[in-house]
Amino acid sequence: MELLDGDDSGTIHCERRDRLVKPRPGNRSPGRGSACCERKVRMRDDVIEKTRKMEKKKKRSWEAVVFLALAAIAVGVFLVYGQENAQIKNGIENNATGGGGNDYVSIPISEITTEAKKYSYDAEGKTIRYMAVLGSDGNPRIAIDGCTVCGAAKGFSQSGTDLVCNTCGKHFRIDDIGSGNQGPGCWPIRLAYGTQDGKIIIKKADLAANKIYF
Repeated sequence: MELLDGDDSGTIHCERRDRLVKPRPGNRSPGRGSACCERKVRMRDDVIEKTRKMEKKKKRSWEAVVFLALAAIAVGVFLVYGQENAQIKNGIENNATGGGGNDYVSIPISEITTEAKKYSYDAEGKTIRYMAVLGSDGNPRIAIDGCTVCGAAKGFSQSGTDLVCNTCGKHFRIDDIGSGNQGPGCWPIRLAYGTQDGKIIIKKADLAANKIYF
């Protein structure tokens, strides 16, 4: 097959069929390769951007975890300190003095206030704690620092006009302290007492009877 001269566009004409012969693949336009490179660059940039976003998200999540952990620690410290402070404020133990003979202990009524005070009595090696506090009527309220349900390991602390069991968290009105159990469950153990010469008089035998709770 004879070849004729090509025209200025580089297209080759055949003699017999006068048809156009397509340029070889090696002669592709440079524009197609450039577009392919641009797509690859965009894909790479997308991957980099997604990676950066994931790293930022992970960083924010880690910062949130650290913040929550610090907040939990701060709350725990506050609660522990508050409880210890309340126990220090309301849990100072005093040794009641003997009065009315060797069978009794006594507490001067003048030292009893609206802030509960705790006293202790040694019953044959077992320390018995009991409480004294003034009610809203100005009369003393006396009770064992424990209950028949929760025991006396942790006792009670004061919250305003209430006593709070440090074991179960139940609240009791100070005005109700010293009476019999007015409801099911935890209740400060009633402790009988009398008055003499401006003092609260409590039988040692009544204190010793509560050894099983300590």
